[in-house]
Amino acid sequence: MAEADNGSRPPSMAGLVLAVLGASAGFTFFLYVVGALLEFRRLQTLHLAAQDVVPELPQQTLLVLAAHALLVPLALGAAASTVLVLLSLPMTRALMLTAGAAVVVGCAALIPFLGWRDRSAVISSAVAGVAGWLLVARRRWAVRRAAVTVFAAAALLGAVVAFVNAWLPPVHLACARLALTDGGRIEGFFVGASSHDFFVAPGIARRSIRRLDVVPRATVARLSLGRTVGVRDGGVRAPGAIDCR
Repeated sequence: MAEADNGSRPPSMAGLVLAVLGASAGFTFFLYVVGALLEFRRLQTLHLAAQDVVPELPQQTLLVLAAHALLVPLALGAAASTVLVLLSLPMTRALMLTAGAAVVVGCAALIPFLGWRDRSAVISSAVAGVAGWLLVARRRWAVRRAAVTVFAAAALLGAVVAFVNAWLPPVHLACARLALTDGGRIEGFFVGASSHDFFVAPGIARRSIRRLDVVPRATVARLSLGRTVGVRDGGVRAPGAIDCR
């Protein structure tokens, strides 16, 4: 007699592939939205025309911006989820306390060497990990559910911290010098590029002047990017020499 199907069959390979593709597409969309919001907020901090520039930027630019901002929170979220799974394995109470103390000491040792954004990511990931471990220890959540939730919480909290960082001045932009085909030169802070144009914010010293120059690629003979500096809003004024030291 054939056994009745109790719905406990393992998922098929096609189902796993579809699940991975769906998760990848969702994660890419999450990065794209975070990148667009960060760039929009950065430009608004300097009182530049964000609504006109952000839609023109390539998708890859926004993905890289978000990945750079969320690299530390995502890595910490993965680490917190891994530690949560390891602490959930059968072990003696002494070993569990030793492992927990090692994680706490490691986090405390890292914090003095980090900026406020990465410091916030460490603290938020640690808090999410502790909350997840407590839920598992009290048998309210399964380990897998808690680990996934901790990772997602770390990513979302990291996005919030990155957005606050983009809100607060200064905004970090690279110094740019453009040599034009007609012999002219343009100097300013590099905001981005589309398939047709370069976006450069003129300024003076390390302040922008609430103006954005759109320079067609066809008119540019050479683009030179210098070091990245912290730029603040300088109000409406005449442009001058920027400070890239």
